[in-house]
Parts: sequence; structure tokens; C-alpha cells
Amino acid sequence: MSKEFRNEFLKSLNVLAPRIAASIERYGEETVNVDNITAAGDLTVVGDTSLSGNLLLTSADPGDDPAPLATFTRISATPADNDELGRIAFSGSNDAGAVLEYARITCEASDVSNGGEDGRIIFDVMKNSTMASMLEIKNNECVFNNFSKDTDFRIETDDETHFVFVDANANSMSIGDSTDAPAATLEVTNHATAGAYNLPLVQLNSNDTDKICLDINAANIDANVVDIAADGLTTAGAINLASNSSDNSARSLVTVHNNHASAVGATGLHVKNDAVASTAGQTVLFESTVASEDNPLLRLKNSNADANGPILRFENSAGADGTDDDYVGTISFYGEDDGTPSDVEYAKIETQATDVSSGAKNGSMVFTSMVANAAQEVGRINPESSTANTFLGGFGIKSPILELSSGTAYTLTGDQSGVIIMLNDAFSSGLTLTLPETNAANVGFHCTVIVAVNQTGTFKIATNADGDIFYGAIRLIRTSTGASRAFQPGASDDNIVFDANTKGRLEGSVYRLTIVGTNKILVDGQGVFAGTAATAFATS
Repeated sequence: MSKEFRNEFLKSLNVLAPRIAASIERYGEETVNVDNITAAGDLTVVGDTSLSGNLLLTSADPGDDPAPLATFTRISATPADNDELGRIAFSGSNDAGAVLEYARITCEASDVSNGGEDGRIIFDVMKNSTMASMLEIKNNECVFNNFSKDTDFRIETDDETHFVFVDANANSMSIGDSTDAPAATLEVTNHATAGAYNLPLVQLNSNDTDKICLDINAANIDANVVDIAADGLTTAGAINLASNSSDNSARSLVTVHNNHASAVGATGLHVKNDAVASTAGQTVLFESTVASEDNPLLRLKNSNADANGPILRFENSAGADGTDDDYVGTISFYGEDDGTPSDVEYAKIETQATDVSSGAKNGSMVFTSMVANAAQEVGRINPESSTANTFLGGFGIKSPILELSSGTAYTLTGDQSGVIIMLNDAFSSGLTLTLPETNAANVGFHCTVIVAVNQTGTFKIATNADGDIFYGAIRLIRTSTGASRAFQPGASDDNIVFDANTKGRLEGSVYRLTIVGTNKILVDGQGVFAGTAATAFATS
């Protein structure tokens, strides 16, 4: 630039402005200082590839005043909301030679109300030949992708390229160790050795004492609202719910509420176990750590104002035909012994489908208790106990019936307690009915013998072991007019032998026998006799 041209240029600037305050610098040549340039039209600064900058603003002020400042000011007598205050546009040529605006930064006065002024900055970029808003900074929010274009959003960290990622096309978002394909509307994933891998994946800390920490409102119809897959578990659990509050007010830590009266087919809680439970594993475990627990660990309650109580149901349902004697439910009662200690089943209640025939179904309930270090049946309830020659034992609304019409001997067992024995044959060859052992497990055993047919052979009631003896008495009643007679056993009598009509073996005789202790059997009843009464008690 010649001195003559520079002087003419400065004269022109002095006409346009009263002061010189800025500089125009050309790389490798002189600097032109200007002050308050005012132009009626466009001001164009043109450089070439040798320039370090087409426009350079420099301040040499060492103080705290603002650094070099470029101000865009719009003076309007009638300002309005959303007036554009200034724009920086970035233009360039395309491959067809056309000059296009590829990006711009725009500032707007979103609210020009005196005392309530608001501003907005908009960052636009060209996307598929259309200018699109990528970022808007407002007084009350920052908006990314306001034009709703297929533009993803991504934040990197030190070792995660997609720590926060929004897939615009899939309307999904991921946080943590992910890539560009979130597997859900919101996916949160961590890495085994990178990122925040020593911290919980998600943590919710609510310090608001009267608001819900997590609220889920789902419109699901045929999909689970919450689905947890924890296939790698070893010693940990899938869910742990704990409350460390010391407040002693009545409350439920977990509530499952079927909140519609018409949803009669819904199950409030379904716990399913595909593994065979062992002593170390149960499908459901209720545990109390209270030293002295007077309240029930499990409580069933019907809060409806009707007359019905709660129902506890046990069901053996495999979707196939049942078979006789299938177990349909068991209640076990465990406690520890004074050894290691170890868990011991001290008692249990078992139920069976004894007959699954359609139209003739029967069930049973068996009570078992620990007796002398062994599990013993102590009671049984079963309507089938009235069936001839079928022992189902114990107690119930019907007594078990055992009909004997053949054979010469029958030995009773302790679990046949309560049986009624019917002698439906004359047993001309004789019949020996042997009682159970008088051990601790059989104490309380009782049976009734009914002579339904006059006995022609020797009918004998025998004890099971040496030392067993009879107590009580038998009353004999004559078949014809005459006095009755009663007989008591002797001190060593261990058998009752009905070998003659005089001893009470005729039809209508009834005898009741009860094991009342070790070696002790109580007998009472009445026998029907003919002739001269004689005792049936004998010593073997």
C-alpha cells in the first residue's frame, strides 16, 4: 500500500468518524488504526491465504476493563419480542460454485418488556441443505435439536466415547458404557473395569420426607412392568429391601395391592422356584430375629365385612392326571436339638389324595410327631376309613373299619390306632389277633373288636412281647335269662382266649383294648356267653 493511498483512505475514515480506535492489520506489512468506523452500507474486509486473520481486535489496556469487544446493537423505536439483535453467519461455496450459509449464530430479544427482558442465542447449522437449530440457549432452558432433526447427542468422558448418548432416530438414550445403539428408551450400563465401575449403577437419594422417591406409571397390557434378570448371581440376591428406621408405628414395608375389585383373576404375589428346595433353600423364607417373638411371623387377614375368614391353600397341580396317594400338601415343624445343633423335624401334617377317581375322590390328613427319636404317625383323618378291609386309621368323623373273614392270624400295627375290627366269619380253624408292641411310640393305641358271627373256633387276643399284661375287666352277658358275670385278668395274664361259648365269643360281643403304657394294656367290654360263665384271661 503506497503512502498516497493510505493518506487518502484515512481522510475518508475521518469523514465517517470523529475518533480512531481500532486497527486493521495485514500480516507481514503495516498496521492501519481506525477509530469508530461508521458506514452507510456494508463494510468488507478481504484477505488472502497469507493473512493470519482478516479481522483482528487487539487491546493493550493492562487494567481490568473489558478485553477487545465486538458489540451488535439494534436500535429500534418499536422493539418487539423475538427481534433479531445480531447474527454471525458462516458462508462458503458448494461444489456447484454457489455461495451458501453453512452455519450461523443468532441473538434474539425474546422478551423486550421493561424490567423483564429475556434473551436467546440460537446455533444453526446446515443439515441436508436445510438450516436447522442445533442448540438454543434461553432464559429458562437449553434446547438441543429444536427442529426435531435426526441429530444424535453425545458426551464423552475420559474413557467413554458415549457416556451420554441420545439416538434421535430411535428416540432412545444411554448413559455409561454404551455405543450408538441404546437397547431401551433409557439404558444405563457400566463397565467392569472402566468408568464408575466401583459405584452403584443407579442410586436414588430422596431427601424429601413426604414425596415418593420412585414413581412408575405403566400402561402395560401384556408385558411386565418391571423385569429383572440376574443370571450371574451366586451369593447375592436379586432384590434387597431394608428399612433402618427406629419408628415403632404400624406400617407395611412392602405392599402388593390389587386395587380393583373386578380383577378377580389377578394373583397378588407369585413366587416361582424351578429348583428342588433343600434344607438350605426354600421357595419362600420368613425369618424373625426377635429374641422373644409373641406376634405371628405370618398373618393371614380378611378385612372384608363379610363372615368369611382367610384361606390358606395347598395345591399339587402339574397339569396332568393325578394318581392315588399323591401328596397335595405338607406342613413341617422344625427345631434344633442340643447337639451340633442340627435342624430336626419334630412334627408334620401331610395330606394325600388317597383316591383320585373322578366322582369318588377321597383325601387323608396324617399327623406325624417325633417320638423316642423317631417319626411316628400319631393321628389320621380320612373319610375312606369307613371302607371295608381298608385301614386309614387315626381319628375323624368316621372310624376305620377292618373286616376279617378269612385267615387264622392278624397282627395289628401302631399306626392302625382307632380301627374297628369286625369278625365276619366263624373262624372254625381259629383266629389269633396280635396287638402292637407296647413301646413309647404306641402308647395311646386303641382298637375295638366286634364279634359279628358266633365263633366256632378258638378266638385269641394275644400280646406282642413278653412282659405285656392286661388290666381292666370283661363283663359277660348270658344269652338267656340269668345273672351276668364280670372277670378281671390275673397278675400275669397276657392273653385273652375265647375257646368256648361260656367265655364270651358269641355274636354281639364287643371288646375295647388300649395300650396305656409299656407292658400295660387296658381291656374293657362285654361278651355274650351261654351256659356257665368262665374267664377268658390266660397266661401263656
